[in-house]
Amino acid sequence: MYRAKGEASLHVITTGVVCRDFIGRRYELDFLIERVLHPRAGRGSTLIVRGDAGIGKTRLIHELAAALTAHGVAPVIGNCYEFGDPPYAPLLEIAETLGAAGAAAALQSHAVAGDTASGRERTRRFAAFAAALAAGAKTKTVVAIVENLHWADSATLELFRFLSSALKDQRFTLLGTLRSEDIGRVGRAATQNLAEIERAADATVTLQALKPPEMRALLAAVESVVFVLAFRYLPLADTHAVAATSPLIVIALGVLFLGERAGAARWLAVGAGFVGVLLIVRPGFRVLDWPLVLPLLGAMMWGGYQILTRLSQRTDSPDTTLVWSAFAAFAATTLAAETGFDVHSWQLPWTMADFLDRRGYWHDCAALQRSALAAAARLGDTLGQAVAGRALGKACAWLTAYDQARVHLADSLRRYRQLGDRDGQARVHQSLNWVCERQARYGDALDHAEQALALFQALADQAGQAAALNAIGWCHVLLGAPEQARTFCQQALALNRERGNRRSEALTWDSLGYAEHQSGRLAEAAACYRRALSLFRECGDRFYEAEILTHLGDTRRAAGDPHEARAVWQEALDILGDLHHADANQVRVKLDQISRAPSAPSPVP
Repeated sequence: MYRAKGEASLHVITTGVVCRDFIGRRYELDFLIERVLHPRAGRGSTLIVRGDAGIGKTRLIHELAAALTAHGVAPVIGNCYEFGDPPYAPLLEIAETLGAAGAAAALQSHAVAGDTASGRERTRRFAAFAAALAAGAKTKTVVAIVENLHWADSATLELFRFLSSALKDQRFTLLGTLRSEDIGRVGRAATQNLAEIERAADATVTLQALKPPEMRALLAAVESVVFVLAFRYLPLADTHAVAATSPLIVIALGVLFLGERAGAARWLAVGAGFVGVLLIVRPGFRVLDWPLVLPLLGAMMWGGYQILTRLSQRTDSPDTTLVWSAFAAFAATTLAAETGFDVHSWQLPWTMADFLDRRGYWHDCAALQRSALAAAARLGDTLGQAVAGRALGKACAWLTAYDQARVHLADSLRRYRQLGDRDGQARVHQSLNWVCERQARYGDALDHAEQALALFQALADQAGQAAALNAIGWCHVLLGAPEQARTFCQQALALNRERGNRRSEALTWDSLGYAEHQSGRLAEAAACYRRALSLFRECGDRFYEAEILTHLGDTRRAAGDPHEARAVWQEALDILGDLHHADANQVRVKLDQISRAPSAPSPVP
C-alpha cells in the first residue's frame, strides 16, 4: 500500500511490480542468445539454467524469449508445477503449441492409462514423439523451454533426457530451468535423472547471488542517492556531521566481518563518536526528524562499502574493482538526474567510455551513453550532447548498428561545428572513418580521414595526425594501393614512436601488415602483425587483439601454413565469442573452410 502526496486515502498495489530495466544478467542473457542463434556446427543443443529460489531464472527466461522473438525465433514454454502434474505435462504442452498434437495425444493416452510398457516400447514411443517435434525444426529454429524441472516427475525427466539426445542433429534447442536447493528433495529416481540431464547438457548457466564487488557497487550507488536526498532535506553541516561517523562504523564492521582486533581505545573512540552524533541530533531537545536517518544510513552504507572493498581485493583485479565502481557511480548519477540533478550527469559516462570500449562492454557503454545524452538534452548542454552523441555512435558501431552510429555521429559533428570545436570535429571524422570502413564505403572513409588530418594539422595535434595518417594509409590498402598506404603508415609510425602512443602504434603496425600482405610480402606481414598483437595485449584491447589474430591467420594461410592459421583463428574466435561480437561468424566461416580443405604439411620455418 502507499499514499500519494496530497491524498488522504491509501492505494493498494494489486499487480506484480517488475523493473523495466534488466539488471545484472546481461552476460548470461547474451551467452544464451549466442548459443541459440549460432549453435555449434549447426546442431541442436541442451541448455540448463540453474540457481537458488528468487535468483532471477524466470526473469532471465522471459528476457531471452523476448530477445529471440525479436530475432524471429519464438520460444515455446512448458511449466512444471510444485504440487504435481500428469506425466509428460510440460513437454506435451510444448508439442501441442508446435502443432504436434497427434503425437502428444498418443503419448498422453498411455500416460493416463498407466504406462507399464517395456523399456523398448517406451523408447519407441519417445522416438515417435521426438520425430514429431523434429518435423517442426526442418525449416526453422525451434526453442523449447521447460520451467522448473526440479518439480517434474520421473517420466517427464526421462522424456526430457531422451529428447536432448534424439534432437541433437536438428535445429532444436531444449532449455530447462531448475532450482539448486530442491534437487535432492524430489526422490531418488528424479534426482538421478536431473543429474544425468545436467551432465549431458551442452552448457549450464548457474545464476549466483551478488558477489562482494557487485554488492560493493550496489552499496555505493544507493549510498550516493541517500546522501543526495539528505542534502535536499537537511542543512549541509548536519549532514556532514552525521556522516563523519562512517570511519567509526568501519572499525566496528571490521571486527564483526573481517575478524580484526579492536582494543579498548578503538571501542572507546566508536562510543565517543556516537555520543557526538547524539549531541548533534539532540533527541532530547527537539523532535527527531526523519531526514536525520538519511546521513546515518549513508554512513553505514559507506562503512559496508569499505569492508566489501577489502573483501574484493582478495579475489579481484584492480580493473574489476574499477569497472564496478564506475557502474555504481553512473547508477547514482542517473538516479540523481532522474530526480532533478542533471548537472554533470553526462560527464561520468564520458570518462568511462574508453575503458568500456577496450574491455568490450559495448552494450553497457551504449546504455550509459543514452542516459548521458538524455541528461545533456534536458540541460540544453550542446557540448554534453556532442560528447555523448559521439560516444554513443562509437558504441553502436561496435555493436554493428552502423546506420544508428552514423546518425548519432552526424548529430555530434553538427553540434561540434556549432561550438566551433575543431578538435571535436576531427575526432568525429575519425569515428565516421571507421564506421564507413566497416560498411565497405572506402571512398567515404578516406574522405573523413583526410578531413580529420587537416583539422589535426591546424591544431598542431601530433597524436591526432598520427591516427589520421594511419587511417588514410589503411583506406589506401583497402582501395588497392598498398605502396601509397605504406608511405602514410610510415609517417604515422614515426609520430607514434616519438610520442610513445603504443595503442596507435599497434594500429599502424596492423595497417602495415595488411599493406605487406597485399604486396605479397607475407613474412614481413606476419612480423608486423606480431608486433601489433604484442602491443594490443599490453594495452588490454581484446577486440583488436582478435582482429590482429584474424589478419595473422589470413597471412599464415596464404603462406601455406593452415595449421598455424587454424590455431590463431580459433584464438580469435574464443575472444570474439567472449565479447559476443558479430565478427565471430566471419571467423567461424574461415575455420569451416580450412577444415574442409585438404590437409597440407606445415612449411619449414
